[in-house]
Amino acid sequence: MRSYFWTSREDRVLRDLYASATVEAVSRRLGRSVAAVHTRARRLCLPLKIRRGKVFKIPNTLLCAYTAGLLDGEGSIQINHSRHRRDRYWRLAVQISSSAPGFLEALWRAWDRVGTISYWQPRGGDRHRRAGSWRVYSGQVEPFLRALLPYLRLKKEHARVALAFRRCVVYSRGRLTSALSCRRTGLAHKMLRLNAKTAKARPGSWRGVR
Repeated sequence: MRSYFWTSREDRVLRDLYASATVEAVSRRLGRSVAAVHTRARRLCLPLKIRRGKVFKIPNTLLCAYTAGLLDGEGSIQINHSRHRRDRYWRLAVQISSSAPGFLEALWRAWDRVGTISYWQPRGGDRHRRAGSWRVYSGQVEPFLRALLPYLRLKKEHARVALAFRRCVVYSRGRLTSALSCRRTGLAHKMLRLNAKTAKARPGSWRGVR
């Protein structure tokens, strides 16, 4: 029977495998449950892994290339922040917008129903069609962007910054080291500059940071 306490050898194996292997593979290698691996990784402040239930099936390369084109032209990659008490929380999100009826639902289903879809009615009432956006958040962003990265053109650097930001997400029990906090803030500001530069370079695009 496996001991409740982790040995130094198990910690070394966990550190070596956690960056490249899935949580399920690490749990099989160590003979421990997925929950136990997550708990130990949190205590060791290892990079956040996608939990079971957030994993989705990557579609074929043709759809990946098509989605990358949509993200280049009609989408955005954002690192948004909000304050809770004295702490600042950052949230990574990828968004693709469209006003074509049924288009976003078809794309969402093709991507194994990852993310969420929301709709709103633009000002002007019936003169404008209802607009919608498909958003992919947090842990789902990393595999999503990795699948699109080879096909991105305008937002390739945005995707690289987002993936670097994702690597800075760790289990820290609500507290971050000053170095890691500065790193995340720096990447978020770099994303803001990239989005502002992209908006200025596209004639007819609305002002502000996307």
